[in-house]
Amino acid sequence: MADGARPEWLGPPSAGTSTAAYDSTPAPSQATADDGRADTRSILSVDSSLGFRDTVPLWQSGRVLSHSGSDASTGLVAGAWRRGPAAASGAGKAAGGSGAAEAWLAQLRKKIEDALSVSYPAAVVATSAYDRLRQREESFDERLEKGRQQTAFALPANAAEVLKKAAAAGFVVELNNVPVTAHDMATLQDGKWLNDEVINFYMQLIMDRSAKTPALPRVHAFNTFFYSTLCESGYARVRRWTRRTKLFEKDLVIVPVHLGVHWCCAVIDLRQKSIVYYNALLGDDPGCLQTLMGYIRDESRDKCGADIDESEWTLRCDKRIPRQQNGYDCGVFAVMFAEYASRDAPFQFSQENCPFLRRRVTYEIATVSLTPAIA
Repeated sequence: MADGARPEWLGPPSAGTSTAAYDSTPAPSQATADDGRADTRSILSVDSSLGFRDTVPLWQSGRVLSHSGSDASTGLVAGAWRRGPAAASGAGKAAGGSGAAEAWLAQLRKKIEDALSVSYPAAVVATSAYDRLRQREESFDERLEKGRQQTAFALPANAAEVLKKAAAAGFVVELNNVPVTAHDMATLQDGKWLNDEVINFYMQLIMDRSAKTPALPRVHAFNTFFYSTLCESGYARVRRWTRRTKLFEKDLVIVPVHLGVHWCCAVIDLRQKSIVYYNALLGDDPGCLQTLMGYIRDESRDKCGADIDESEWTLRCDKRIPRQQNGYDCGVFAVMFAEYASRDAPFQFSQENCPFLRRRVTYEIATVSLTPAIA
């Protein structure tokens, strides 16, 4: 980064801030070098003198401090404070109005896509054992993708009519006091980031289906504000969130995880005593796992008056999952991880299915119904 250049993780300058010191920051269209090679810098690259890493630090999950609708002007991304409007969150409501914010989001999206397309040279010395291991890994991944692609994706015959209705002005549906409007449904269009309202409504659909289908696991799904509240304020602030739910009578607890510009999903399996973190970019977040383990420990003490033996629990970041290959489908992956996990089903989808999956989620929200019949 050139001297005086504004770091990309700071986001666009706020109103009234002089930008003279940041004139050297490249525009999104300048994301390739003069020789045509793709810019391989991380989307969260920071001047090395600042000491930040390009991944979420183990000691704290990267996240903004508020979701859509907030007037907060600061946020935390990968452990680094940044300035910028709340609209910079890819998961919140569509911002509208700030050209600088939109330009910054466009540049961020391109950085994500460029980073995903880069092939880094192997940092190991090739040996026969290493070659065999790599071949085995590639073979496994091949079989995994082939298995996912065998799934047939189709919507019911009335889908076109339902999707048209969902796009009409004035559209609104509600489930368990959680509403979704046409404005929210617009985030399900191709290339858009899903917002909190869509994800929260989908969590309600998952719980509703679970309650009506005895053959499926008993599920409790938190909303998108649970994890950020837990991280910011501790157990005391979320203690009453389960006052109407006997959490330890459930099989699965689903937690949407918001990382500022990226959606992930964590699933707490109370049957298997495990917590699994699903990040479609295949990133790790041990801090998230430990935070949720702490929540289960505190919830057990508070609601059951008993300590749990944490040594019996398994915490892991699953990497054998469908991989996101662009900068905007993270919300789709997150809700699909939740939906498939909620019925103990293997993940039978991939990046190429996302346009369909967006229509599927639109259809299911519009009809206020989920069904295992739709793969």
